[in-house]
This record gives sequence, structure tokens and C-alpha cells, in this order.
Amino acid sequence: MWIEALDLWPGEILGLAGESGSGKSMTALSVLGLAGMLGAQVEGSIRLDGRELVNLPEEEWRSIRGRRIAMIFQSPVRYPHQLSGGQAQRVAIAMALALRSDVLLADEPTSALDATVQAGILELIDRLRREHGMAVLFISHDLAVLAELCDRVAVMREGRIVEEGPAAELLSRPRDPYTRALVGAVPRLGAGSASAPGGTPE
Repeated sequence: MWIEALDLWPGEILGLAGESGSGKSMTALSVLGLAGMLGAQVEGSIRLDGRELVNLPEEEWRSIRGRRIAMIFQSPVRYPHQLSGGQAQRVAIAMALALRSDVLLADEPTSALDATVQAGILELIDRLRREHGMAVLFISHDLAVLAELCDRVAVMREGRIVEEGPAAELLSRPRDPYTRALVGAVPRLGAGSASAPGGTPE
């Protein structure tokens, strides 16, 4: 059973989970109007405050990217000898804050960081949504991180959402067989537990 629509509310962190190749990153690029650069064709509807974004002219996108919707990537550095991974992610998040973005798309922003730096980035993202009401789409294959950070989690398979719900409930009592397989691949996963081991098979 597929879920046809996915909502993201101000001040909420929505986790998007799934194996590599499931369509998580392409979803974020579609929201930002960049999927076409990779040869993908976006169908359906993507709305920001009721405004349709699919097939929006490029000149109109210039007033949305960065100002309304910002994105941070897994590896945002161009000059790796100048900034560490954690520093680069903080710069990317600071830029989104400086532009007062309403929506932050975070695509695996902590997967290449050590545990201490990762914890600092997660704390910063959580503080942004609480203090500034920023809506966050947090993409990760690490279910332990999603359990710790997110209010809700949606699970993607082959480009479609197969299950969605409150993070603690979905990750402790998954209904869809695919979600159960993802959760089962992470030993001793406890929703809301920062000490639970993370990661799923790629």
C-alpha cells in the first residue's frame, strides 16, 4: 500500500528513511526544483504554502531556493583542506538560518561525521526548528538517528512512501514488511534512544 501524499509542517522534523537507491535524495532535489538537472522527470504536485512548485519557471525558483527552501548535503565541502566535515555542515546550516529559510532539506548531513560532531549537528538542527519554526526534512538510512531526532518518519521504497507515522511508534511497531525488514536489520534499535546502534545494509 502506497501513501499518496506527504506533509511537512512548520517546526517539525520529518525523517525520510530507506535503502540507497530508494529515491530519498531525488525527492529532496525534486522539492528544490533540481531533479531535472539529473535527467529526472517530476510528476504530481509539490506545494509550498499552497503554491505549486512543479514546472515552476527557473526565474521564479531564484526567489525560493535558499530564501524559502535550503538544502544541506552529505558532503558540502569544495575545499576539504580548509574545513572539516562538521565545520562545513555548520556553515551550510548557518547559511540557511541567515536566509531565514522556511524549509531545510538535510540529505544525510551526519553520515560522514564522527559521533561527537554528529551529535552537535543534530542538536543544532533541533534547536533551529524549536527557536525559528523551521520545517526540516531529514534524510537518512540511519534509523537510530531518525528515532532520536524526528517527530515523524516516512519510509521510502522504489520512489514511493510505504509507511509513515510518529517516529517512536513506527520504529518500534512497524506495520509494512519493508519497514520491518529495515528495523530488523538494526540490532537492539530503541526509538528515542541516542545510544542505539545505527545503519542499515546499503
